[in-house]
Amino acid sequence: MIPGVFAVYLKSIILAHSGGYLAISRFLGRSGQGGDLAAADFTILERLSLFREDIFISLVVIPVAGTILVSLLGPRTRPWAAAALSSVLTVLIFVSLLAFANVGSFLSVAMASDAILWGIDHPEDFSSYASGSSITKLCLLIGACLAGAWMLKSPRIQPLAGRLMALGFTSALLLGSGFAAAGMLVTLNVSSGYTSATQRVLSAVVEVPADAGEFKDHSAAELSLAYRELSRTPAPPTTDPLSGIARGRDVILVILETATTAGLDLGAEVAAGGSLDALRGSVLISDMHFSTYPYTSDAHFSILTSMYPLGRHQALKARDQLRTIGWPSVLKKNGYSTHLYSPGPSIDSFESDVAMYRIVGFEHSYIGLETDTETWRAALLRADTTLGKFYDHAGNRDQGLVKRTQYDLAAFERLTADALDMKARNQRFLATFRPQVGHAPWYDLVGTDSTLKRGAALVKMQMAWLGDLVNELERRGQLESTLIVVTADHGLRTRTEFANLAQGAITGVSVNVPLLVYASGAFAGVRQLTHPTSHVDIGPTVLALLGIEDTRQTVHGHPVWAEDLSERIAFFFGAGYLGADGFVEAGTHVSCETFNGTCSSWPVSHGASQQMTLMSPGTRDRAAGLLRQLTAMQVRAIELAIQ
Repeated sequence: MIPGVFAVYLKSIILAHSGGYLAISRFLGRSGQGGDLAAADFTILERLSLFREDIFISLVVIPVAGTILVSLLGPRTRPWAAAALSSVLTVLIFVSLLAFANVGSFLSVAMASDAILWGIDHPEDFSSYASGSSITKLCLLIGACLAGAWMLKSPRIQPLAGRLMALGFTSALLLGSGFAAAGMLVTLNVSSGYTSATQRVLSAVVEVPADAGEFKDHSAAELSLAYRELSRTPAPPTTDPLSGIARGRDVILVILETATTAGLDLGAEVAAGGSLDALRGSVLISDMHFSTYPYTSDAHFSILTSMYPLGRHQALKARDQLRTIGWPSVLKKNGYSTHLYSPGPSIDSFESDVAMYRIVGFEHSYIGLETDTETWRAALLRADTTLGKFYDHAGNRDQGLVKRTQYDLAAFERLTADALDMKARNQRFLATFRPQVGHAPWYDLVGTDSTLKRGAALVKMQMAWLGDLVNELERRGQLESTLIVVTADHGLRTRTEFANLAQGAITGVSVNVPLLVYASGAFAGVRQLTHPTSHVDIGPTVLALLGIEDTRQTVHGHPVWAEDLSERIAFFFGAGYLGADGFVEAGTHVSCETFNGTCSSWPVSHGASQQMTLMSPGTRDRAAGLLRQLTAMQVRAIELAIQ
């Protein structure tokens, strides 16, 4: 019975968050008061009705089914089998509760697998997501399950324990049936609000793959046209004054880990006296740039393939059967040497990521480790200097910060050496750097309680590293032959990382990330974009500046400087991580929650908080329809990419 009661408690947590009582109240046109007042909009019977499915499944169906299953076993193993089953269900609900509290969604098998791998490699981060008290409570619940089995096996206690458990079981069945029946007396016009927590958890675990729907017979050309019509993306320009303006130049791409434009002033870095002031003669900056998914692997997929990340797993399974999907592959075919630089020691733990970088076109992958002794010595020296400059409370350095900085700089030291060597040999190259020091929860470099100030300080430190390379290239007269792009994979994603994160919504603090593009002679001074851009635009932007034809079959992006992108819909997804998908359109940010089917909107802002307005049924259906169509298009795009 313990898992059943725990599951009902989980449903109460779901209803308490913004996508529960509050969203239902607003949907029904009631007061829509937030906080503790949200539940007050409902009578006791109405609230009970929202639990009826949970009560019936958790306190009636599952206990009866479990009893029947255990009864098939021998008498000696029944108690321990029941305890094992109860413990497994309790852990599953606990993990789901933990995930929901942190990100507003439940974990799929794929996400849980990645979380386990990350936890094994970064045990120091575990306490950021599961507190000691929560682990203690879980242990007590599992202990109660095991204690019940022990009592049923103990000759002295078994008779009394058996009677008490039988009484508890019967009482739970009667009360569960009674409460479930009482909940049937009232039904609110919100079908999604009745979905049980158990069903939600299992639906997340057993993901049903999307299908291509109405686009299942589309050719690549037909699919591209349908996508442009859906998203209002301009057709590839036939003439563009910036096309080929950076022909033959080398490319340096920096993908920061976890950085949001909220509280960040990237323009200050290219201003006089900034770390990147050498770029200010021709640089494009945007604080209206959007990630496609608040998860590193998916965001990197979009940056490197110019496609939305839905279907990433299917693409990786195909591997060698894939057509060219990555723009690094296009560069490789045009004589570029393609390099990826990552910090060690565990950055390659995700086998799917290793495969992805190879599939999109990286020939060479370097991981900064102590075994590269010369580079490591240089990294240690530079890390000490860097932290001494940026870390105000240097006398009490966090060793996690120190190690991440050292590993990042080991990778960056090798990138710098390789870039200068290839410049000397006149070998065109793409060098991509993916530091990890910015992985949230953010370290405190400057002694502040402000989460956003901590993030901005980490970006500033990393821009100082890049600034050293930029200055060296300028000193050697090689800066003008280099195209530089800086962005971040995603923003903040959990309440551990950012206490004010909206649950059940995908907001700017999670997907609004910085973008910088430097190309000598392309832009007049510092150009600030005012229209939304997306990760899918980075590849088309680089290839257009280099004057290289984009021969890929499916491309969702467009060069970022095009003014008609102001009418384009830029999508981002997060149903598997934040419990919502969304998009930006005509100055409006839209978020559609997967738990209850509601959509909210607010004016586009890169601030940390937004005042959300629940969308009417008509506008909600249109928004949800756009997201469904794009999902189906991407399924078809991956099908077409598999030869």
